[in-house]
Amino acid sequence: MAAMATDPEKSDERLAQRRAALLVAARRLFLDVGFEETTLSHVVAEAGGSLSTLYKLFGSKEGLLHAVVFEMVQSGADVIREIGRKGLTPAAALMEVGEELQRRFLSPEDVALVRVLITRSACDPDFARAFFERTRKPTIGALEALFTRWQEQGLGVAIPPNLLARIFLSVLIEDLRSEMFFQTPFCGLSDEERDFRIGFFLRGAGLRDDLRDGGL
Repeated sequence: MAAMATDPEKSDERLAQRRAALLVAARRLFLDVGFEETTLSHVVAEAGGSLSTLYKLFGSKEGLLHAVVFEMVQSGADVIREIGRKGLTPAAALMEVGEELQRRFLSPEDVALVRVLITRSACDPDFARAFFERTRKPTIGALEALFTRWQEQGLGVAIPPNLLARIFLSVLIEDLRSEMFFQTPFCGLSDEERDFRIGFFLRGAGLRDDLRDGGL
């Protein structure tokens, strides 16, 4: 009796589901016990499936980490471009950018994952470079484009846009970077402190208007 043919579409769907389950399990384990302490057997036990499938999909534990990072960690570039297309004043746009970046990328789980990445980057320069290329670099680029547009519109941007982009991002995440480096608890910024910092930046950049002034 001839064997029944395998449906390629169903096979691909099962493999995609298995891949997604392995990524979720790996992310949780990397966060809970750390990258070094997590084994591929732990990931398979958590997600189901087999080691052979994991190796087929990711090649190694390093490949699995890369997949977790580059499929689940994003830059803020799309957020910035989307807000920039609204035609808001600089103050309104940057307040919204700050709020959205904080909401999307500074959750406790995201912060914990970045701690894992910092540790891994210290011994894997290629990984660190790839992470930079996929996250911080496009975020800086999107901010620079926004400041360049405002400069061309005559809104008083006298400081080079690339420098402004780096300063603005530092205003939001400098505390986070320090706390990650020193492995101290990250408390985040309150809405009031975030808005105050952005207002301070706007005044220094010559972009302040009366929107949401609030005595900042």
